[in-house]
Amino acid sequence: MSPDPTAQKPEDESAATERWHAWLQLPGMKGERAALRRAQQVEEVFGVTAYHALQPRLGRWNRPLTAARIAMALATIRQDRTESPAEGEDADGMPDKPVSWGVTLGRALAVMAPSGKRRVSKERLRLLLSADDPDQFLRLLRSTLGLLDDRAPVQDVADVVGAWHTPSLRADVRRTIFLSYYRSLPVSEIDNA
Repeated sequence: MSPDPTAQKPEDESAATERWHAWLQLPGMKGERAALRRAQQVEEVFGVTAYHALQPRLGRWNRPLTAARIAMALATIRQDRTESPAEGEDADGMPDKPVSWGVTLGRALAVMAPSGKRRVSKERLRLLLSADDPDQFLRLLRSTLGLLDDRAPVQDVADVVGAWHTPSLRADVRRTIFLSYYRSLPVSEIDNA
């Protein structure tokens, strides 16, 4: 197994998560990544070394079941798709507020496919965000990430999966993803719905 580059501390939580994801993409980590991708149940992740490299670095999301679900979701992402928010804007369109969890994921879900259709349809988005159970949400999210050509914002996905475990945070994230998705659509597409 390749040396763990996330072992260098101190660093902030998002940098650690992104470094772990980059480490997981190395050729020597193919088996670890495959084990996380193949896992169907959260308990299967506890025997994967890569999970144990991530879990203590997750800060607020380091509880074992939460960290396992985050590892399962991030393993489906091949390439980090980070983007900056519009200058001075967050999910609510209010200036000078920090960016909320789910903003970049919502925008990524609204991206057009080469076919001219949205990679993730409005119906698929509603199905994904209607899940209250973290395991059901994870299952739907993993298949949805596949529609994005396995490119998604790593840190935002980690935060969304982590937040899904708390009902009040889940409601906030759900709203943020919906708003971000629909704000990424042209008005003509919303009017023709």
